[in-house]
Amino acid sequence: MKNISRVFLRIGIAIMLLSATLSLIGLLWEELYQDTNLLIVEGWWMNDWVTLLLAVPLFAIAIFLGKKGSKHGFGLLVGLMMYTVYNYSFYLFGAAFNAVFLGYVVVFVLGLFGLLTGALTLFTLLRKEDVPSIKVARVISIYMVVTALFLCIGWVGQWLSFVVTGTTPALMEQLEATNHLVAALDLTFVVPWFIFGAVLLWKYRVSGLIVSLMVHMKTVIYNVILLWSSISQHTSGVEGAIDFIPLWGFFFVGSSAAMVGLLRSLKK
Repeated sequence: MKNISRVFLRIGIAIMLLSATLSLIGLLWEELYQDTNLLIVEGWWMNDWVTLLLAVPLFAIAIFLGKKGSKHGFGLLVGLMMYTVYNYSFYLFGAAFNAVFLGYVVVFVLGLFGLLTGALTLFTLLRKEDVPSIKVARVISIYMVVTALFLCIGWVGQWLSFVVTGTTPALMEQLEATNHLVAALDLTFVVPWFIFGAVLLWKYRVSGLIVSLMVHMKTVIYNVILLWSSISQHTSGVEGAIDFIPLWGFFFVGSSAAMVGLLRSLKK
């Protein structure tokens, strides 16, 4: 399985370099993003900045530690793979067709392979004693279920409102969108994985630890984007943007605390 961990690290290096390149292109090439809605274009720029200044350095740290055989490094890296898949899903499926479309395809596919090889690597490295104490594991599990319920209620509620009253979700109107990509990705990449991970972690399973590392690292980084976006939209006069800041803050603090608890439990 050493070969699998090497492949995992190489995928991590490739994603780090490609993510940095795509972010720089997005920030330096003013005409790259072809979307006509200014809020969407500003969103791509914020994603690029956070990926470049936060995700890429974390990739470097995780790869450095992983090359030393550190469980902490591999744990961080598998979470960064989940961030990559989730984040670049928006670019691949939501951005107007542009000159670096194939770059989105490659980094997305690499992220999927990274999740697979990362899970296999961690299954060989982690043992029962690496799982947090029962008290910590159950607190994290409860937070994960609460997070999943918040998202599920929010998105399913919008769908029900549309079915019953025909009211289009406000986010779709602001972005002038015909599909609800955010809801689609949250209800496929976030809600099921949070519930799945919570159940496994509650049962004190190594698999629950691995899934939790995936989802919480992604949540920490992406909520930096959401917090920045909400603050920026509020200052630009977008109605209701400030209302979401407490929720994004809750997710950021909760998943940050969860990551600390999960990583601290890993034995050297």
